[in-house]
Amino acid sequence: MPMNCERLADLLIDYLEGALGPADTQCIEEHLASCACCGKFVRTYQTTMSVAGELTEEPMPDDLRYQLHVNLRQRLKLSCHDAVVEGDPPCASAENAE
Repeated sequence: MPMNCERLADLLIDYLEGALGPADTQCIEEHLASCACCGKFVRTYQTTMSVAGELTEEPMPDDLRYQLHVNLRQRLKLSCHDAVVEGDPPCASAENAE
């Protein structure tokens, strides 16, 4: 099957992990050599994964956790309010959030 941008995206993780056979690997490399858009996408993906791999998990401060909860709850209320205004029935989660 010929390589195209969509197929490359489907095979990207296997390609980067070295899990593809030689034929698919060669097709991807030929496509990357001729498609600047896919080449840029793969480089961006690799950089993102590299940076993400360096992140460490930090506990969320209590005040930030509280503010996040308040903001999400408010957004849920607004979202459900908009649905009622537009004539849709209110969602049950908004009633439970109050």
